[in-house]
Amino acid sequence: MKMLKDSFGFLLYKIGRLFPFDHTTKVLSLYCHRPSVTFFESLILWLRENGFRLISLTELEKLLEEGIAKDKCVVITLDDAHISNNELLPSIEKYKVPVTIFAPVDPLYEGSYWWDYVYANTEGMKAKHLLRKWKMMDVSSFDVMMADLRSQISVPRTSMTVEELQKAANVKTIEIGAHTVSHPILTQCEDERIRMELEGGRSRLYEIIGKQIKYLAYPNGNYSEKIKLMARSSGYKLAFTVEQRLIDLKTDDWLALPRFALNEEGGRFENLARVMGTWQKFFFWKF
Repeated sequence: MKMLKDSFGFLLYKIGRLFPFDHTTKVLSLYCHRPSVTFFESLILWLRENGFRLISLTELEKLLEEGIAKDKCVVITLDDAHISNNELLPSIEKYKVPVTIFAPVDPLYEGSYWWDYVYANTEGMKAKHLLRKWKMMDVSSFDVMMADLRSQISVPRTSMTVEELQKAANVKTIEIGAHTVSHPILTQCEDERIRMELEGGRSRLYEIIGKQIKYLAYPNGNYSEKIKLMARSSGYKLAFTVEQRLIDLKTDDWLALPRFALNEEGGRFENLARVMGTWQKFFFWKF
């Protein structure tokens, strides 16, 4: 399957090369979760070889204020603060790569994410189906079921520790962003819980790293107009969805910014086609 996807990817990558985007008004926005060092370095080298300037979210905020860019810019974000992100720190420092790590707070202390328990209890397509089902639950029912599951099984650490996140935050080119407290699907939460997740995500991360938290990634990309307003009132400057397109510096809502998803388990050309945006146009379902 991987070879088949990469064959499609090669074709879509070549198509994408024929249609460069307007880099004066658009910014490439990429995200993944736990890329390998090889995957990460290969991506960085390709971007630089192809004329992209890697920028931080602080720089992106300035470009959004100005509404124009002078060169081809790209932002890279990592969701969840997975333990494997520790392996990227030497490469980030070596290549001076601006990266934002969006960290949920509870896993830093508890050691794992709620979906780890789902995967530990089921396998294959059944696990993926169950995961989708749990994402659609109202948060009260979700909390009850998760508490029961946690009492039955244990899972190994998959999240960075507090100390590891502090170390990452001290790397000059790394910014830390919020990913809520417990990573619930915010659209399934009542207002009080949404407020706690958004405000707690900022304040508790500030306590951990001693730096102001200005940026947010919505868990699973789910948000609403109400949630955007609550994010703004909670102090966030930028917030990210998982909408698959380029950032438009002139028209995009700062609290609903898009990102292209990379597949760290995919092949080189699948991911280059994702960078080009052509993969998402042809395979808008998960493939």
